[in-house]
Amino acid sequence: MERKELKTAFKKVFFNILKKNGFKRINKKWIIETDELMKKVELQKSDYCDMYYLNYDFTVKGIDTSPSMTHISFRFKNYPKVLDLENNLKKEKRLSLFEKMIDEMVKTKIKPVNTVKDILKMIKENPFLKNKIFSKAFKEHFSIND
Repeated sequence: MERKELKTAFKKVFFNILKKNGFKRINKKWIIETDELMKKVELQKSDYCDMYYLNYDFTVKGIDTSPSMTHISFRFKNYPKVLDLENNLKKEKRLSLFEKMIDEMVKTKIKPVNTVKDILKMIKENPFLKNKIFSKAFKEHFSIND
């Protein structure tokens, strides 16, 4: 299969799984909201090779919510070979693993986080997550020190 066709199939799997899980596409990101949070997912193409990154982030509503604002951001790194389109992984295997990867990310990393309390608990349990916080307003609002 040509790489262009693989990329199209790859994106189709990505779009279908997120739609199935209630996400809506806004520009390049897929978004799902709770009363307190905006949860976003993005399939980012590398600038340097034929590889993708699966990013997800959380934004607390009411704190510096400009359209491009992200308060805490992550890269889902399970199954790295799946996202590298330059290796010789067979198409069917790659698409199957990619579907599993997205489903796992949504179920284990995104769906369980629905409130500010969930985010603060996550940060408290994993102090290294302070490095993932990009918003000064978020840090100030919740008194988080580096």
